[in-house]
Amino acid sequence: MSLEKRDNVFKCHANSSSEDSWLFDSKSHSGLFGGKDWFKPEAKKGQELEDYIEELTNSVRHSIDSAIDEITPWFFSALPQFYYDTTPGEEKVRDLRALITGQIFERRQTIQLWNKDRSKTTFLAYGGEDALLHEIAEKVKKLSISNGTSFKSTDDQLLISSFQTGAYKKADLNHEKVARTIGQARSILEAETKDQAAIDDFLLNLDQELVLNTAPARLARLFLLSQLLDKQENTISHLIPNYHKGMARFDIAYKNMPINESYKAILDILKRYNFKIQRCLSSLVRQHRRSQVTVYTFIMEHESGQPIDEKFIPFLKASKAAKTLKWVDSDLFDFFMNKPLDDKEPFSLNEVNLVRSISGWIHIFLSKKNPYTYTEERIFKLFSKQTGLLKNLVLYYKLRVDPRLQGESKKRLPEIKAHLQAKIRGIADSVEKEIFEEAMNFIGHILKTNYFTPHKTGLAFRMDPDCLNPEYYPNKPFGFFYLVGRGYRGFQVRYRDTARGGLRIVMPKDSGQHEGSLLGSFDEVIGLSYAQQMKNKDIPEGGSKAVIILAPGADKRNAAIGAVDSILNLITPDPETGKLHHSIIDHYGKEESIYLGPDENVTNDLIDKFISLAQNQGYRYANAFMSSKPDSGINHKEYGVTSEGLNVFLDNMLKKLNIDPHSELFTVKMTGGPDGDVAGNELKFLHREYGENARVTAIADGFGAAYDPQGLNWNELLRLVEEERPIRDFDGEFLSNAPEAFVIAANTPEHIKKRNNLYAEVVSDIFIPAGGRPYTVNDSNWQDFLTRDGVPSAKAVVEGANIFFTEEARARLQEKGLLMFKDSSANKCGVICSSFEILSSLLLTPDEFAEIKADYVEQVISKLRAWADLEAKLLLKEYRERGGSKNLVDLSKLLSQVINRVTDLIAEHVDQLSDEEFNIDLFNNIILNYMPDAIRESYEDRILRDLPKSYQRALVSAEIASTIVYREGISWLDMLPDKNIPEVIKTYMYKEQRVIELVQALRKADLEGRDEITRILEIAGARTLTLLEQKESL
Repeated sequence: MSLEKRDNVFKCHANSSSEDSWLFDSKSHSGLFGGKDWFKPEAKKGQELEDYIEELTNSVRHSIDSAIDEITPWFFSALPQFYYDTTPGEEKVRDLRALITGQIFERRQTIQLWNKDRSKTTFLAYGGEDALLHEIAEKVKKLSISNGTSFKSTDDQLLISSFQTGAYKKADLNHEKVARTIGQARSILEAETKDQAAIDDFLLNLDQELVLNTAPARLARLFLLSQLLDKQENTISHLIPNYHKGMARFDIAYKNMPINESYKAILDILKRYNFKIQRCLSSLVRQHRRSQVTVYTFIMEHESGQPIDEKFIPFLKASKAAKTLKWVDSDLFDFFMNKPLDDKEPFSLNEVNLVRSISGWIHIFLSKKNPYTYTEERIFKLFSKQTGLLKNLVLYYKLRVDPRLQGESKKRLPEIKAHLQAKIRGIADSVEKEIFEEAMNFIGHILKTNYFTPHKTGLAFRMDPDCLNPEYYPNKPFGFFYLVGRGYRGFQVRYRDTARGGLRIVMPKDSGQHEGSLLGSFDEVIGLSYAQQMKNKDIPEGGSKAVIILAPGADKRNAAIGAVDSILNLITPDPETGKLHHSIIDHYGKEESIYLGPDENVTNDLIDKFISLAQNQGYRYANAFMSSKPDSGINHKEYGVTSEGLNVFLDNMLKKLNIDPHSELFTVKMTGGPDGDVAGNELKFLHREYGENARVTAIADGFGAAYDPQGLNWNELLRLVEEERPIRDFDGEFLSNAPEAFVIAANTPEHIKKRNNLYAEVVSDIFIPAGGRPYTVNDSNWQDFLTRDGVPSAKAVVEGANIFFTEEARARLQEKGLLMFKDSSANKCGVICSSFEILSSLLLTPDEFAEIKADYVEQVISKLRAWADLEAKLLLKEYRERGGSKNLVDLSKLLSQVINRVTDLIAEHVDQLSDEEFNIDLFNNIILNYMPDAIRESYEDRILRDLPKSYQRALVSAEIASTIVYREGISWLDMLPDKNIPEVIKTYMYKEQRVIELVQALRKADLEGRDEITRILEIAGARTLTLLEQKESL
């Protein structure tokens, strides 16, 4: 056959080749493809047509009969027995028919077939190459798979891969085969374990199709593997050498690891270490539970022909990588694992994850300069181009943190570092140079990492904060962790050694949101932790925050567990040696304690899980690791701890406005609904303290709004609080006759607009933002809060919600005469309560806490109210004495700065004391007097013995600082230079003891003016005596 181009059209002509003769009719020689220029064939008719059809039919029949005669016996002898046992008859016929057509063996195609209800798909492919397994695994990534089998024929001529994709359906015990298979599996298991309840829970909740397609012995094995996973998050594996004809059997089980997400990745790992797969089974069990289990079984051999056992090096590497797989992303960086690089070995799975971590770090921190320049795609392309430099970066990293290389490290580390620096200096492109410089900055500031820890759930890096660019981060934190795992990136930042703060899980809806959240993740976490530092001024713990950014579609629970467990790797020393796991090189060299609390998207089940993780790792203060524990904590909403303090600030503000709330009416408008924590409890406390004198005229929340100029009916409001219902459910029958009164649901554009503007338009004495979006009142809309006369629509604001106002909006409104108690002051009692919860967890078991909980909570709330009153009164006093020259918001910030500064200076001095020097009556009494009576009266012997020494020192520092500042005011210590403060504080503390002695003596004396003198001493004695001694020493 030949092709000729005529009039720009290719035309086909016959030649003498017999191979092409089938394309043409013997009489007309017409072309196969047709067209207007072709000779039209002469149509066959009558007998000639019938003969022609019969000839073709006989030819096809002969071809099919030959294929049937040849393939059918092979088909029923060359496949494993379980295929015949578990494959329905109609599917066997379908598979055989596909083979007979010749598509697979003759044309060497891979075909995909489905059963009738599309609950199972089967791939048939020619040959035994493992590459076919990888191709098929790629094709099923988007399927939801519950069970799978992949196997080769005995002569490696055929590969069959089948996957169950139907929805979970509980096994039907009335089905004969199901009942028989489960019964046989039960017999096997009852010989292994006496836990009948566990056996029943497993077998009776298996998927119907799984039972129909699985042998009883495998069901029993699935049970045993899933039981081992029951109380841990790590991966379980098991190897049987010489299982079948010299091949080994490798079982590996994961918790919450979908087959479609992991199948290809495991195959890639086994391929990298040169294993050949003869058979693979994958099964998803415990589908009725939240924690499902995926089990893979591989029958395999090694290309080298060497036997596979537990000491075989390629198996050790492959097994380690497979176990890590659950906690590692699969993305474009997998390129480095699958491709040879510059005649060098490809990167291992862990090395790829390190490269991924370096890239993520660079992307986040250099994007501060330009987010469009330092994209992960650009970083990936640069790394792909500079693989030699990248290999040396990995070597530099290992020389710093690999415990196996520490003997070699001292000699080679300076050499490789200098080599890298020279190479990077020689890079002409400024962006590429900066990328590698930031990689060096990251690696060079790692203080410890769990990279070499065998059973890690994610990567964690404890970073030296000197790595941060002071241009962008002037308030350097005490330390922080960088977290990298499957479907998440995150940070945990703290501003003191002993610190606490919430864990926030951010769940972007799409890739655009995810990119924005990721780039802003460190800015968010450092900003929140610094704000927490300002709020935590009264307690031993400094400010901290943890933020985890999930990739769209990532498993929240897996990500949270992975991140928290990896932090625990780096803060949990061996109780016998006092050192971290031997796989961790600790350049920091000090024990660290981390205390977390719940924030966005952290639910009660996760709180319990985090405590369990800490206990399993042996963390010394596991019960204190997480606050707001559902059973053994202090539930903020149940006890209204934030609102208790908020209401004290409100009470002080009303008196500043010359309103006596116990005898005069006053009006309040709020954001946040009756079903909310802060808003709902504040409504309760308003009514508890002031009854009908408190007139709540307007409330707006996420679901609607209500307004009544006469005040919303208290009985109806309290009903909504009790039933945890939003304001839209306020019964309109309880509104006054005022024509302006209304209740609306935010379900139309008009109603939403009315709801959104209510907080600004209603005029009242007090505005309490106790809910709402961050920065609702901002730089561009703060004027909306003014009336037509240009004055604020409220006389004062007491901020129950965080960052409802921007700094600019606060400043402008205060210039207009608005009085404001800032959020970090007014709602601080929530964090103080969490601190007392941690304190109790450090000393008591959950059962012991339960025994004293009622008294303890009552005493804590009393302390909260006292702390709130101290701050509110001091701020108003400072405001009055300064003639209003500094507004209340700025005074709140200054107060936090002064207390924190003094605390840090005291801590610096106290931390230099030996345990013996610290163990003095002065400090011991401070610690004991800080305790609520419920603990001190019942467990005083434990306080000084069991409370961590670092916590005791932090407590003493914070308590001394806050006590003196609240008593003496902001200015006194603020004016002193840092170097003088520790000595002044020391003198003050002893003079305070002297004043107590003098007051006691005066009370016994018969002296004119005794009471006045006593009062003067109590108010100013310690400060005056301190100043006198300071002057005498000059």
